Amino acid sequence: MTTTPQDLQDEVEATTRAVRKTAATARDLAQDAAVAVGARAAQRAADAGLRLRDAATDRLDSAREGLSDRGTDFGRTLRRAGLDAQPGTMRARALGAAADGVLDASRVLHDRRINELARDVQAMARRNPGLFMLAAVAAGYALARLFGRSARQPAPPERRAHVPARLR
Repeated sequence: MTTTPQDLQDEVEATTRAVRKTAATARDLAQDAAVAVGARAAQRAADAGLRLRDAATDRLDSAREGLSDRGTDFGRTLRRAGLDAQPGTMRARALGAAADGVLDASRVLHDRRINELARDVQAMARRNPGLFMLAAVAAGYALARLFGRSARQPAPPERRAHVPARLR
């Protein structure tokens, strides 16, 4: 059988169409695979983000509970100091008021989860941004003083002598 140039051209065109069709199918399969891999990667990233958020929330809740317990202890110490002070004096009233505030804050910390506290803080910041900024500055200053003092060595005994033993 003799092959004509037209037969060769037809065969080349048919082969070219088949190659193009195969390439298009391969491209479509590659795109589908890439979309599936991307979707799985996005889901895994979202799952990892949720696990990370949950772990962080759990740790913050644990810290919140510890802070609440320490606040309660501190409030009780303030209460005892107020009761030991001479009744009716400014010192007794101030210590009583401070104890009430610390104990109330400790109860709030104890009763609410960290995400509830965050929503409350956000709502308060939106309602009164000036007061929020003032409170944030005061809290930052108090924490800096607290952590700055705890990072230093304790005061020498002669400087602690004036602090009653029950308050140390």
